[in-house]
Amino acid sequence: MKKLLNSVALLLILSVACLLFARCDYHPEYQAYTHYITHVYIADSVECKSSEGIGLSKDIKMGRDVDYTLRVFSCVFYEKIDRESNGYDPYRGDLVTRPNHARIAFLKSIGDNGYKGRHIQPGGGSALWSPISNISIQCSKAINERYPAGSELSSIFLVTFTDNYSYIKGGYKGQDAGFGHLFANDGESFLKNLAPGPRFLFYIIEAPSAIAGETVEFTLEVTFRNGTVVKDKFAVAMPSLEVIKNPQPLGR
Repeated sequence: MKKLLNSVALLLILSVACLLFARCDYHPEYQAYTHYITHVYIADSVECKSSEGIGLSKDIKMGRDVDYTLRVFSCVFYEKIDRESNGYDPYRGDLVTRPNHARIAFLKSIGDNGYKGRHIQPGGGSALWSPISNISIQCSKAINERYPAGSELSSIFLVTFTDNYSYIKGGYKGQDAGFGHLFANDGESFLKNLAPGPRFLFYIIEAPSAIAGETVEFTLEVTFRNGTVVKDKFAVAMPSLEVIKNPQPLGR
């Protein structure tokens, strides 16, 4: 009886092991893929939405002293296909199951070519092909006395994104890429940050007290190095004055 139980236990362990590695067994392309980034998008559209009224941790290094942060909105950059027939293709840019020589050559050009030696499967990271050269942000109403309606606000917005490039250049240390933080008007630094993730979070660094509790319209316009310009106008439900005055640093 004891031998039978031991045999059953061994069989269960082997079964679990097979399930854990089934992805590699049934997808041999994973065995040959050597890059951390698995999806590369040539962005031609952006969609933004209102975000939680929370702040960043004071411990995060931002390049200059910042005493206040409030997350106002987030955006995701897309590569469109025929929207009338299929909408967005979730597999667009997938380089593991749909190899694309030009996009893989791009990964090699930024040094992403040795991930497989450190990890069993591809990392699953997503990236934008062309770096950003300029970001413009405007609001339909005055956010405070210094910035009336329609003012350029990029100088008072901090952008958080997945920093694939630093992770790659650092030798893939850790399980995944960390987060980068740049000011929206720092086009020079954005140009140097290759292959950022497609989701960006936008934090204002001055309290927008004048629009507390209101729903206002923001406009985001982003220019990429390849000349593409994407734009979105969207409503943002601002938090209460109490939250604006004291946003909690809950990180991401």
